[in-house]
Amino acid sequence: MTLSVIETVQIMGEAYRSIQLKVLAFRNGNKLQNIMTLIQFSMDHPSAVVNKEERQNLLFVEQSLPIEALKDIRDQIISGKLIINPKEYVEITAKDINPLNCTINWLHKQDPNRWLELVAELKMPSKLDCQQVERACRAFSLPHLQALKQYKFGTRFESPSIEETIRVVLPVYAKIASTSLDEQGIFNAKILLHEKIAPVALTLEQLDRQAMPVGPHKTEEIPASKTGIAEYEKQFPINLNSDQSNIKISLFHTALGIEIDYVYESLREIIVRHGFAVPILFRATNEFLKKDDLLKMLTDPTPQRGNRRKIDTSEVFELGVHILLSVGGLSTVTLGPNEVLRSSVSKSSGSADILAYDPSSGTLFVISCKAGITDKNSIDQIITTSRELERRLECKHLKTIPCVFTSTDAPLIKQEASKLGVLLFDKQGMQEILKHAQVGKLTLEQLQKI
Repeated sequence: MTLSVIETVQIMGEAYRSIQLKVLAFRNGNKLQNIMTLIQFSMDHPSAVVNKEERQNLLFVEQSLPIEALKDIRDQIISGKLIINPKEYVEITAKDINPLNCTINWLHKQDPNRWLELVAELKMPSKLDCQQVERACRAFSLPHLQALKQYKFGTRFESPSIEETIRVVLPVYAKIASTSLDEQGIFNAKILLHEKIAPVALTLEQLDRQAMPVGPHKTEEIPASKTGIAEYEKQFPINLNSDQSNIKISLFHTALGIEIDYVYESLREIIVRHGFAVPILFRATNEFLKKDDLLKMLTDPTPQRGNRRKIDTSEVFELGVHILLSVGGLSTVTLGPNEVLRSSVSKSSGSADILAYDPSSGTLFVISCKAGITDKNSIDQIITTSRELERRLECKHLKTIPCVFTSTDAPLIKQEASKLGVLLFDKQGMQEILKHAQVGKLTLEQLQKI
């Protein structure tokens, strides 16, 4: 982007009320020579307070001027004499600030409270003795000078002379304040926007790992309908089934033609960050075990009459699967006597022994445990349960995968289950899961490869 200061001010000037003028100068005999002049536009009202500090021939002056003073500042710089008070002026080599090109400074992305700044900068060789200036800067340790010193001085003293600099900063009062996502796949963006900066455009892209589009690409213009700086909201539908995709939302200034702000994040991270994991597992469990019954189990764990018996083989196996998945980092619920789906209007029914949820991929595993030989009927039954549960939950971002765990070796039935979309883990498969669980969190990709 190549815009002059004047052109940029003409586009956004109505948003500014004052100019913060900061001058760092070196007293060289009877002259004040410019080291750095910072001209920073602001939406704040001007102040009559003038800060002035001088030490070891180094002078710092800070003042706030009304926006109308821009023409005077420009004329003074062109003349080579920037007036800092009625009796003193700073000599400047620059002849014109009009041709300065604005460049984007993205450092504010580390600080969400800052606005994007367009920065115009002009550097001119100076005949100042750098050793004198260095000694002055070391003696001048005032806190409000630290930023200027850090910017201007340091490794530059390897040069036999320093440069004098004029820096113009124009904040763009528009940014993405926050984003959110609901379980129906509606992405919401909140924008902070100054009425005089508008209109701006908000664009959402859904991209895969190769930056190819896998979802909607939509642009919404945001005109200013409120006074001052106000909050605006825009909603975009996205494809929650592409959990490997990334979401980029960008804010553009229409007249300047620049990207003001952006948010780039993986869809999986967004889903986890908004806490979809706990509600999904709770809702799924609730289809088998009502909340009140679960609370009774926690507060009054008295066995029901007729259920007092020794633990059998199948219960031992289910407990082993539960522990295996839990130590692997999956949120796991053993349904026990509540294995049958609660009755509903639908004729479909089913049962499951364990539910396990992986929040990183948004996957719910509906599991049948067989402490012995499994067959085609077991596979069909867990498919029916998985589909019915998915229908009841009505959650677009959720993947529901039927699984069968068997304590035997079952290579042939494993192949048949795979063709039907069922993950079957036999004796060898569970040993592989244990290996993965011992070194890190289980992932959907790992389980699908076993």
